[in-house]
Amino acid sequence: MQISIAESRVIPFKNWTIDSADEQNDNILNRLKPVLGEKILVVGCADGAMAKIIKDRGCSVVAVDNNVAMIEQARDKGLDARLMNGENLIFENEFDAVVSYSALHWMRHPDKVIAGAWKSLKMGGRFVGEMGAYGNINKVISIFLKTLEKRGINAFYLIPWYFPSVQDYNKRLKNKGFFVQNIEEAMYLQPLDIPVSQWIRGKIGEAFVSVLPKHELENFYTEVEKNLNEILPIEEKTKQKIIEYRTLAFDALKLPEI
Repeated sequence: MQISIAESRVIPFKNWTIDSADEQNDNILNRLKPVLGEKILVVGCADGAMAKIIKDRGCSVVAVDNNVAMIEQARDKGLDARLMNGENLIFENEFDAVVSYSALHWMRHPDKVIAGAWKSLKMGGRFVGEMGAYGNINKVISIFLKTLEKRGINAFYLIPWYFPSVQDYNKRLKNKGFFVQNIEEAMYLQPLDIPVSQWIRGKIGEAFVSVLPKHELENFYTEVEKNLNEILPIEEKTKQKIIEYRTLAFDALKLPEI
């Protein structure tokens, strides 16, 4: 099979804005372009929602995640879901495509993930992903760090995410041998559908409060909430606070060396 290779497209953040998380979801499926009969690996599958969409398009799907509860939900959807860390994939030359949606930024060793995707793919296979990009939820992270700093805690090391720039991730993919067809950064503004107080007490704040004793948690969260309410913009119609998200999306091919 001959593959025509054009120059890769590296598009900086300022050139592309999307309107919603749903549009970003559609964007990844459009990049993946699942074909009837393909075997596809979904890395960081969560509850299996995207993997189920891909399976319903006639593909053979294996979905992996390192969260037991998520794997159980994915299996309830009829998926071949397996408990596995995305940094330690065990497959070899097995899949037509590897795809990950909104999960790669939780994997703090990106080169291990990229190497695992490479090894999992058949020659000519594609690696497609979407993740948080450099600057994602920057105002929120800044408030958490400043509030901890007031308590004498330098908490930069507590940030649980890896948010790369487009240049950084492009280089990592190429270093492994992938041909990067397209890599782009995007920004969208999303109103919260829950109060700020509830949002920060969920997964978003878990890592930052791990260094605090339990009796200080409520005062800490109250201060974070107050500071965020002062700086976050408001959606006029709903009066909901708006979070600025920045994301990185890419598609790359596993090709033999020329």
